[in-house]
Amino acid sequence: MPAEVWADGTKFYWINGKLQRKNGAAIEWADGRKEYWIYGVELTEKEYNKRNNTCVNKVIEIDGVKYKLEKL
Repeated sequence: MPAEVWADGTKFYWINGKLQRKNGAAIEWADGRKEYWIYGVELTEKEYNKRNNTCVNKVIEIDGVKYKLEKL
């Protein structure tokens, strides 16, 4: 859930007072633009995806059965 939503629909996500979101853009502008931030530092979408390339919480399907991956 966003920490701040403007009247136009723009959404901001904050963690410990810094722009950040663990699973997506930290700012989602009403016009569709997205900004990716980690620990208050802006990243390109490519940089963000490279840092967050993890399988945790991914859903996979094997023989018709869905599984959610978690860290051991």
